[in-house]
Order: sequence, then C-alpha cells, then structure tokens
Amino acid sequence: MKTHLYYFSFGLLVIAILLGGCSDEEANSLTPAAVADIPSPASASTKVIEIKASQYVFEPAEIVVNQDDKVKLILKSVDVAHGIAIKDYKVEVFADVGEESSVEFVTDKSGTFPFYCNVFCGGGHKEMQGKLIVK
Repeated sequence: MKTHLYYFSFGLLVIAILLGGCSDEEANSLTPAAVADIPSPASASTKVIEIKASQYVFEPAEIVVNQDDKVKLILKSVDVAHGIAIKDYKVEVFADVGEESSVEFVTDKSGTFPFYCNVFCGGGHKEMQGKLIVK
C-alpha cells in the first residue's frame, strides 16, 4: 500500500513540475510573428496544380504561375505509369497507374520551361510534353 502511495505522490510531483514549467510571462512572449514562422503543411500561398496523365497527354499541358510562387504539382496517372520532369527546376515525380504523387518547389526564375513524361509509357511517349510558364 505504501508503494502505491509513493508512486501516486511522485506522479503528482511530476505533473506539478510540468505544469509549472512555463510561467504566464513566458507564455505571453509568443507573439503572433513567432507563431506565424511555423510552417504549415498546406499554406494558403501554395499553388496546387493537379495534372492528369494518360497516354500521351498531360491535362493541363500548360501551367502558368508567377515567379517566386510555391507550387505543388499533383500527378494523377490514369492508364499506365507516368512521370513529370522539369529539368530547369530539377523536378521529378512518378505516379504508378491509378495513383497520384506530388512534388513541391518554388518558381525562382521566370521563363517558359518544358516538362515531359520521364517514364516510358508507350509508342507516343516522346510527344507527351507540356510547358510551365513562370511570369
């Protein structure tokens, strides 16, 4: 019985220490700016672009964004395995048939950048291309 009382008292002591570890002054020192610096998984400033890949087209085949945008490409493969490569941004993503994959990057340079399927998908594979336009 004394052992149980000892563990109970010890547990209460630990809880009191943990709860008392942050004073009101320290808690109030977290300014909104400090909290805003914590990255969120899906920021409102991220441009999410879904691309459907099927033999031998990307839909859409033309993507227009602004320079310094954070872009999330979601590749959805419909019929066979496909991929997207944008060499100038060192972007590569792969999606197996019936699946989707994503990649995020920042468009830090303007211009027109070709993208293409980087997974052999059949006879028309070489024609499976698109372009990323960064304004």
